[in-house]
Amino acid sequence: MCGGHGEDKEDKGLGAMLGYTPLAPETASQWLERFHDERLMGERPSQGSFLPRESKGLAGLREVGRRVVHAYVEGVKRGKK
Repeated sequence: MCGGHGEDKEDKGLGAMLGYTPLAPETASQWLERFHDERLMGERPSQGSFLPRESKGLAGLREVGRRVVHAYVEGVKRGKK
């Protein structure tokens, strides 16, 4: 795999359907790990399901997503796309 993008036939087919070349699974996983905070995992109970509190990195990513959606909606309202 070159440059973090998959290069086999399956990836090229998916890329054609999506309109862009998706990241390799390993690259996507490494990127997502940047938002993980191991300290929050210390709150995990010994049994049962567990959802950790939102990390600072994940909160920042959520805010970026919120702003992108807001800007898109404002652009659509003004007749831009």
